[in-house]
Amino acid sequence: MLANKDAPGVLRLLTPGVDRVVAVPVGHHDHHHPKSLVAIATSFGVAATTSGTLSQALDLVGAAGPVEVLIAGSLYLAGEALALNDELPT
Repeated sequence: MLANKDAPGVLRLLTPGVDRVVAVPVGHHDHHHPKSLVAIATSFGVAATTSGTLSQALDLVGAAGPVEVLIAGSLYLAGEALALNDELPT
């Protein structure tokens, strides 16, 4: 999540609808440290961990089989997810 975003406010809204959070850095942009996001998410009762890259995070969450993934916190990160899937924004 970019540093100029209200991390507790965003996570307060998102965590009721997720099973876990995997926080990643947003490359080449000021962002909340993933460990800080983990601390916030766990304070709302959600399992959370960090990953070094978005690609690694997607591998981590998909290791147990098909899952639904929500990419949130940065349009830059969403763009990276689209690029990893060879998709263009619509």
